[in-house]
Amino acid sequence: MNRITTSFLTVAVAALGCRPALAQVSLGVKAGPPTSETSVMATLGLTRVAEFNRRYTVGGSAELRLPFRLAVSLDALYTRGGIDSVDRRPLDTQVSATRLNYWEFPLLAKYPLWKARLVTPFVASGVALQRVTGRETSLVSSPLSTERRESQTPRKVSSGFVVGAGADVGLRRFLVISPEFRYTRWHYGQPTSFDSQTNQIQFLLGVSFSK
Repeated sequence: MNRITTSFLTVAVAALGCRPALAQVSLGVKAGPPTSETSVMATLGLTRVAEFNRRYTVGGSAELRLPFRLAVSLDALYTRGGIDSVDRRPLDTQVSATRLNYWEFPLLAKYPLWKARLVTPFVASGVALQRVTGRETSLVSSPLSTERRESQTPRKVSSGFVVGAGADVGLRRFLVISPEFRYTRWHYGQPTSFDSQTNQIQFLLGVSFSK
């Protein structure tokens, strides 16, 4: 277990151990827009064009508000993504489509910069875990034949460091809208072709409810 994972579990246990009398809990949902990135690689005898895309991000969120204006949030975010690639060689062409399921669990400490009447800007920092599963389908075409291949991508858990900034907009006493940007630096022990970007930038829009 690496240091980031150990820190994740330590902070989670500490947050859950807070006295209920001193904390306030809010629950909500979060969503993010689709993103895509295209890369081209050319080496001797091989040209690869690959497009990495994230179709959408949705999930739930829980936030524990602590004394001294500090808060701890834990999200469970699901992203449907994929990698479409074309490999061209002198004698054959391989077209691959990989459909991936990303589960991300960011655990963040959140601190408000100042408090206005309706809008409260904040900064956040913490750690995240990511679990990836998926399936790859490929067609290999040559002048003499066409072959279809299918394979299951191995399950993989990675960790990362997260920083972010945003604002809580109080529309009602119990309803809060929270737009935010997050940057995640993922650590991949053994990099694979279906890893998300090492430097990940997300825009998320959250809606939360509290008593």
